[in-house]
This record gives sequence, structure tokens and C-alpha cells, in this order.
Amino acid sequence: MTKPNKRRPGGIASAPGGFTVTLENGRLLWISGYLSVISYERDLIVLRLKRKRLRISGHALSLDSYLSGELCIAGEILSFGLEEGL
Repeated sequence: MTKPNKRRPGGIASAPGGFTVTLENGRLLWISGYLSVISYERDLIVLRLKRKRLRISGHALSLDSYLSGELCIAGEILSFGLEEGL
């Protein structure tokens, strides 16, 4: 299990609604401000945010670090994006 790292290089995206997504080397995706895990499969993870859902697609995905308010997904991250609805 990976320990949270306060300095995470990579692409960072934040949006209204209080969440942040950081992609590190295409292999680690850090999400802060999520509310819950809606579904978890090896190739798809869906998270509930305050007003939307975050959909992460990839290969061999795993919940590497699972803390209150912060989550790290490891694996080959192919895409992630927002969806309407809760």
C-alpha cells in the first residue's frame, strides 16, 4: 500500500464542488474530496462526488490507498472524467 505523499508531481485538475484529481505518471491517480466508491472493478472505478460521479477506466486498477477524503488508484489509467448524477 502506498503512503500518502504531500508532493505529488503530475497533472492536477480541480473543479467546483471541492475535489481534486492528480495523475502521476499514468499509473497513480489521487482523488481528494470524494464521498464514496460506487463501483469497483479491475477495469472501471466509479466514485461519488458532491454533485457528480468520477469514472476512471484502465487496466489492473486497484485501490492503493484508501483514506477518509483521499483515495489513490493504481494501475494503467486510460481515462477519467465526470458524469452527471449521483
